[in-house]
Amino acid sequence: MKKGFTLAETLITMAIIGVVAILTLPNLVEGYKKKVYIAQLQRVYNLIANSYAQLLVDEDVAGMGDTYMKDEGGPERFLKKYLKVTKDCGNAATERSTHGCFMSQYKAIKGTDTSAPAIYSSSYCVQINIGASICMAQTHEDSVDYSYNGSTGEYETDTYHGGSHIIVDINGKKGPNKAGRDLFTFYLYNDGQMSDSYNVSTSDWCADANATGYSAKCFDKIINDDWVMDY
Repeated sequence: MKKGFTLAETLITMAIIGVVAILTLPNLVEGYKKKVYIAQLQRVYNLIANSYAQLLVDEDVAGMGDTYMKDEGGPERFLKKYLKVTKDCGNAATERSTHGCFMSQYKAIKGTDTSAPAIYSSSYCVQINIGASICMAQTHEDSVDYSYNGSTGEYETDTYHGGSHIIVDINGKKGPNKAGRDLFTFYLYNDGQMSDSYNVSTSDWCADANATGYSAKCFDKIINDDWVMDY
């Protein structure tokens, strides 16, 4: 009666296990990284949502347009009051010149294109205690901003629901520094909704885009997919 395995059988089994590991390990690692990114994005999302809700309570108002968020210096006041700031990177001009909280360039979701983060000219930028970097702009009553011009820091505008433009790097300057992975942009609207556009986009632009400036609607896609990064 044969007992155990021969050396050849053992080596063949180990080789098969090794091949399977080589084929599956990258996908497992990538899947784990995506879950980490989503968890951190949710933390930032909840912090901003809860802080905004507290702002409305403290100011005893129904919407952002009735708060100091529409005034010069409003975003700085909000961020420093309601979030635990560990690094003050200043206004948009200071951040763009020093790259204190954000990288100077971010990679596209696909392809090799890179671009500067789309920091609105009235933004104030900080890093908070969970490691995320945030730039938040003054509220634009009755308008929302699109079409970022990286050289001037200005936007074209379109009439909409009104809100504050926010850009977030969920892990600061740590990698991968890629739009739709750790870099996201969205709006905090007057009614507390956060999304790329007020009617949350259902397009698949995120998965195919090379654009980095607006993280290619990936924030909306993640919300639509119930907080899953499947691209």
